[in-house]
Amino acid sequence: MKCQIGLYSEVDAAVDQFSALVDLECTDSARDLLNSLTPFIKEFHCAHGMDDTQTLAAWLPWHLIEVGRESFDDLSSIGISRQINAHIDFFVKLSPGLVEVFRIDELLEWHALAQVEITCESVDVSAYEIEPGAASDRS
Repeated sequence: MKCQIGLYSEVDAAVDQFSALVDLECTDSARDLLNSLTPFIKEFHCAHGMDDTQTLAAWLPWHLIEVGRESFDDLSSIGISRQINAHIDFFVKLSPGLVEVFRIDELLEWHALAQVEITCESVDVSAYEIEPGAASDRS
C-alpha cells in the first residue's frame, strides 16, 4: 500500500493546505494503519495538541519507524514529501482532533473511508465504508 499522511493545522483546511506530508509504503491495509496511528495521535494530541504540526511532523516518522520494526513485516519506505502524489492508494488527513482516511481511485477522485475523532477523554471511532470491500480487514 502506498499512502501519504498530511498534517493540517485546521480541520477545515483544503487538502492542498498541508503543513507537512509523510510518504509511507507498507503491506498493511488502511484500517491497520489507522489502528496503529490512533493511539499515537491521541497521546500526542493530549500532550501537545494536534495543531502543533511542526512537532507532529518530527515525531510521526519516528513513530512509523518504531511501528514498522514491531508490526509491519515489509516496511519499505518512509519519507517526507512536498506535494501530494497522484499514485497513492490512500491519503490520511491529520487535523486537530480528527483523522480522516480517503481512498483515491484511478480517476483521481477521493472517497472517504473512515474518520476518527481524537479527544483526550476517549477515542470515538466512527468508520464507514463507501464501497463494499473498499476498506478490507486482514483479520
